[in-house]
Parts: sequence; structure tokens; C-alpha cells
Amino acid sequence: MYEFNRLQTIMETLSEQKSISVQELAKMLYVSEATVRRDLNALEKQGQVRRVFGGVVLMENNIRTASFHGRSTKDTALEKMAQLAAEHVKNGDTIMLDASSSACAIIPYLKRFRNLTVITNSNVSTAGLQDLEAHVYITGGFMPRHSQGYVGAYAESMLRNFKANTFFFSCAGLAMDGRISDATSDENAIHKVMLRQSQKHILLCDSPKFGLDYCYTIAEMDDIDVLISDAPFTGVGREKQYL
Repeated sequence: MYEFNRLQTIMETLSEQKSISVQELAKMLYVSEATVRRDLNALEKQGQVRRVFGGVVLMENNIRTASFHGRSTKDTALEKMAQLAAEHVKNGDTIMLDASSSACAIIPYLKRFRNLTVITNSNVSTAGLQDLEAHVYITGGFMPRHSQGYVGAYAESMLRNFKANTFFFSCAGLAMDGRISDATSDENAIHKVMLRQSQKHILLCDSPKFGLDYCYTIAEMDDIDVLISDAPFTGVGREKQYL
């Protein structure tokens, strides 16, 4: 991942949780802790963050601005993507949603459908799912710190009990050669089970992830049916984009 993208990701993360450790950032960005420290030094010189022992916090005067700008822009993109995604659902479908904010944003747009079955590993979408006319299954399992999804053997075993018509998911990066990747092995394992247990695969990927390439391969663009994003993708598989 390029430095600009890393700095952007760090600021977006801090706008949501205000502080994070160097170790957690290194794992999330899939870079060395030394690289993270260099990035944090650059942000500190800009007055964006303050270094603390073992980590970093968002500067107080940036909290409101970063939070509003990051969330308002991203929320608008997610809503547009979610509306497009819901066009691929019909009454009686069984669908899988991963724990990404992109997939969870679809939930409000499912209210018009009847007799759905919804399976997810998300731990933050319960309230919205209760409003649906649907059979809802939440995997349970291990919940890593700063995660919004269940992972691990228990969650994977639960998912293998189902077959879905459609799987809606996001990723950490979509490389220009069509490689779709995750930043952690736990998330990657969940994604691969969901792919195997579903017939149609729809990737929701916002444009800041274009060109990013992480360690763990989820799939290639050849393996998915539809790409939904907030901007045109110009890499391999662009013909699958639904606009």
C-alpha cells in the first residue's frame, strides 16, 4: 500500500475510534511497525495526530472535522452502493452478508422484500435485521478487538450449514490485476467459506480500495459476478461493474 493510502486509512480509523496502537495499525495495514512509526511521525508533523506510548491519538481539534468529513462522504457512497446491491435481491432469497460496513448498509433496503433468509457474521447489524421480514442467522464466534465481525472455527462451521443465493461482501483491497484481498487471515477464512456456500457473488468495493493489494487473497475478479462501487474501476474485470 502506498504512503498516501496508508495515511488516509490511519486518519479514517482514528476518526472512528480516536486511538490505536502501532501494533494494531501494522497488522491492519500489513506493513512493519517501523513503517507505521514513520507514517505517524509524518501525521504528527502535520498536526493531525499525537504520538503516545505504543500508539497514537487523534488531535482534539481534528476529531470533529475528521469524523464528519470521513463519515459523511463515506456514508453517502455506501448508501448509493447499497441501493444498487438491493436490486440483486428478490423475495424468498437466502443471502449472506459479511461484516463490512458496505454489506451492512444494504440491510435498510431489504425491508421491501418478503420471506428472506439472511446469514451474517456481523456483530453490529442486529437492530436493523430485526426490522426485516426474514429468518436471520448470526454466526457467533470469536470477536477480535476493534472488529465488527465474528471469525474463527465456530463462525466458519455455522456458515457451512447454509447455502445462499447471493453473497454480498467487501474487501481490503482490489488490485488492478483483479486480485481481491483481505488484511487478516481470520477475515479471509470467513470470506472463503461464504464464497463456497453461495451461488452468486457481489463485491461492494469503494474506490479508495482500488489499487490496494494485501496478503490474503479472497478471490479474483473472474470469481465474482458483479462489482458495485462509487466510481468506475479500470482494472481487470471492469466489465462486471454494475453502475
